[in-house]
Amino acid sequence: MAGASPGRTQQLLDRSLRNRHNRSSIICGKDKSEDGGGEREHAAALYLACRHLPSPLLSSPGERVGMLSEAAKTLERIGDKKRLDDCYRLMKSLGSSSVTN
Repeated sequence: MAGASPGRTQQLLDRSLRNRHNRSSIICGKDKSEDGGGEREHAAALYLACRHLPSPLLSSPGERVGMLSEAAKTLERIGDKKRLDDCYRLMKSLGSSSVTN
């Protein structure tokens, strides 16, 4: 868990899941497009989970890669280049470590 706070990671995951379920429909409710609807927090939570959670906690071997690719797509869409670069670096390091294991 080098450098990450498990509590903060869990908080980001909880918040992103809560936002996903509490989104208003187009018919009734305000448009949340001005703040991205929590996309940045969701991508950060996915990245932190992939970076710091041990492999046995993820249900399948491809789950980590899927979570990272979802985070990368979101970060690219919202234009967060710094976190996108971090995400790509983690993808590369996981790809090389899976070859050696």
